[in-house]
Amino acid sequence: MRTQGCFKNSCCDTYEVIDSVNEEKGYYRFADFQGGSQRASTAFTFRGDSMIMEVYTSKFNKGKTPVLHSRWLAVSGDKTSANEAIAHFGYPKKTMIRNFNEAFSGMSESIFFDFTNEPYPEKERPYTGSAKVSISVSPEFSDPAGKELFVLLTTQSILDGLKLRNDYKNYYSRYVFLPVGTQSVTFRNMHPGTYYLYAFADMNGDKLHLKGDLMSSATDNILVVTENSSASASVIIDMVIP
Repeated sequence: MRTQGCFKNSCCDTYEVIDSVNEEKGYYRFADFQGGSQRASTAFTFRGDSMIMEVYTSKFNKGKTPVLHSRWLAVSGDKTSANEAIAHFGYPKKTMIRNFNEAFSGMSESIFFDFTNEPYPEKERPYTGSAKVSISVSPEFSDPAGKELFVLLTTQSILDGLKLRNDYKNYYSRYVFLPVGTQSVTFRNMHPGTYYLYAFADMNGDKLHLKGDLMSSATDNILVVTENSSASASVIIDMVIP
């Protein structure tokens, strides 16, 4: 498993191998190839349709005992993208895609700050594409920036006409909160497929995007991502949420 983290334009990749399994409890843990769980680990716990992911780290070896870095709680949603990937590769199958036996020789930990030297670079990973989204706000609003911008990509439309569907969160694929004035954002490592594009301007800073906030009015703003290519689309924030 490969994880990537970025902070203040500085990124790093960590490669982890599964080292602990309890199928009865739905528990699976991955740890740093070289440094083991004392350096970094990621644990997944599955319960019915929910999943808990917990990441532990020694904070670049500053602590002797790893501490919780992040926790992500998720529930099962739309499986369109996953099913297409499963069909594309014929999963599950016992085929070795990449051999990492010697990939980390001479290293004390499997972390990379220079992506050009990692054993499975992004350009070699199959069945992914990227999407660049240009964002604009209609000039008719006196305070178009608000507190924050929010761009959302979904696998299906989250609207029934102009009414928000009750199960709209099931279709979330990618989203990002952006500083005021951001004009574009690029989403990387996306499964090929069709996505719906939305954008919001949070006017009061509560991150809820409710009545009085601004949003894009286009209900059928479609973005198509294809393998090994970069798609582009634009979104205009042009209406007040009634």
